[in-house]
This record gives sequence, structure tokens and C-alpha cells, in this order.
Amino acid sequence: MASMIGAATGLVIKDNPQRSQYLWFGIFFSFVYLLVHYLEAYSQSGALFMPNYYFTSPFSNKINTVLMGGLFIAAICGASATALTSKNSPLYSRIIYFYWAAGVAIILFAFTAIIDTRNGLGVGLILLSAWVLYVFFVMLGRQLLTRTFNWKRGILILLPIFFIFIFVQQHLNINRGWNNFFEDISIGFQIDEVPNWQNIQKFGYPKTPSGEQVYPNNYERAAWAAAGVRTIQENPLGYGLLEHSLGQMIQKSYPEAVIRSSHSAWVDFGLAFGIPGLALILGALVLAMAIAIRGHSPNKLVVVWMVLSLLIIFTIAEVSSNHTIEILFFCIALLNTMALKKCRG
Repeated sequence: MASMIGAATGLVIKDNPQRSQYLWFGIFFSFVYLLVHYLEAYSQSGALFMPNYYFTSPFSNKINTVLMGGLFIAAICGASATALTSKNSPLYSRIIYFYWAAGVAIILFAFTAIIDTRNGLGVGLILLSAWVLYVFFVMLGRQLLTRTFNWKRGILILLPIFFIFIFVQQHLNINRGWNNFFEDISIGFQIDEVPNWQNIQKFGYPKTPSGEQVYPNNYERAAWAAAGVRTIQENPLGYGLLEHSLGQMIQKSYPEAVIRSSHSAWVDFGLAFGIPGLALILGALVLAMAIAIRGHSPNKLVVVWMVLSLLIIFTIAEVSSNHTIEILFFCIALLNTMALKKCRG
């Protein structure tokens, strides 16, 4: 059902790319709702960062907030890149550009101050950085050929750079998980040499070579993902069920392990459906990007950025439960249909 709805939505957007703004507006309004509730909590507590009430938000938890925020930023990056670099791009009014900028700012603020998620900020940083590089080099190449300079569009490129600088700086100040990120990850990947990940309550958290305890979030996720990948290699046909598949399959190799999932959706899909099932899901998603890149759809850059967003989010986030797999199938059908060439009337 999710795939059918996604394909039907994609058919509408395929021939009318400007209508996609209504789809992204729904996500935007949800973040406005989240911001309003945050401001109410801020007025009562006076705490600017993390008032700890986000579970009452329309997204229910951090992971859903990252998923929907990442999709919005990706869609806006693709649509704005098309508008700024394509000769036959759709014409948008100034209010649309303001809406795009406001949406990205609100989402990055939510990632930084409201729910304190490094996943979300990292996804936003990658998507916006890719936008800056793409738009800059396309516009630079075009202006060198024509020997003209459009300073207004040059200023637009500076806006996401400003967003990146401000929100990264703020998050570095409030989240110490960035301090020894790569060191924590490297220790987490040593699942045999450092077995603490199997049962943290029993073994505790290991320490880095400098003597500092690893940051729990960094260490656990790296170790769980590494354990999940090894389990897939040992069981290439999968477990058959998505719910807590890692917890069921890992007992043979690590009987003391009490973990349930890998915290990476692609790893969880591989555990549940095996390598063939994972290849089919990933292949269908990557196919949308391939069709977009090779085709001439007015939605091609939107598709490219949204596929990039989904690939990253489903790699680093636990979005393999509840309705997120339905959202993924919806997006796969939507993006493959959007990538098709516009029909001539």
C-alpha cells in the first residue's frame, strides 16, 4: 500500500514539480508545531537547550525527527539547486525561498537545541555541504563561460554556509560526543578485543588509550553495527523477522550479548531479510538515483538529494521499526516515479 501511494504521488509531481512544495510543507508545519511547543517549555523552564519534552512532539522520538528533517532538507537542497542552476527550472517566488530557508533553520535548530541529535546535525551538514559544492561549481563554471557575475546568487550560497557554521558551533558546545568521536568508533569496531558492548551493565564502558571513558552513544552504536555485519556474514540468508533480529541471531557467537538491534537500519534489514533482500531494497533505492542522473526529469536533483539522505539516515539511525520501513517503501516508489521524464501534453 505504501508503495502504491508513493507511486501515485510521484506521478502527480513528475509532471508538476512545483506541487512537491505541498508535500514538503507538511513536514515543515510539523517542525513549526515542534518549535511552538519548545517555546512554551522554554518560557516555563528558561532552559535554552534540551528541555526534555520532545517525546510529546508530533514525531514521538529523536529518530523520527531526524528522518523527517533529513527528508525536508534533502528535498529543499534538490529543489533550490535546480532553481539556481538549471536553465529550464521552475520559477519560484521569493516567498518560496524564504520558506525553504526558514524550514532548514528551524530543523537545524530542532536538531541542535530541542532534541540534541548528532545524527540529525550530521545528516544536515552533509546535505548542505553537498549543495554548496554543487551550486558553487555549476554557477562558477557558467559565469566563467559567459564572463558575467551574479552577486545575488553568490549571496544565496553563503546562507547554508552560515547555517552550518552557527549550528555546528553550538552543538559542539553542548554535546561532548564529538570530542573523541573517531577514537570511540575505532574502539567500538574491536568487538572481540573489547567485549564490553555485549553487556554494558556487567562489563561497564571501556576507556580510550588516553584514559578517558568512551562516549556511550559512539561506542555502543559502532560495536552493535560491527556485530550485526559479522552476523550477516555468518547468516547470509537472514533470520526472517525484523523485530530484534540481531538479538535472536547473535546468541550463538556471543552468548552473553543482551543487545536487540544494531541501531543501523541497513544492517537490521540484512539480518532480517538476508543479503538478497537487502540488495533488492538498496537496489530499488539506488535505481531511482541512477534514473534521475541519466534522465532529464525536472525533479532529478530532488531525487538525488533525497536518495542520498535516505542512504545516510538508514545507515546511522535505528529506523527499521514501526512505520519507518513503510516510509522507506513509500519514498522508493515516489522517487523512482519522480525521476521519470516529464510527459509532453
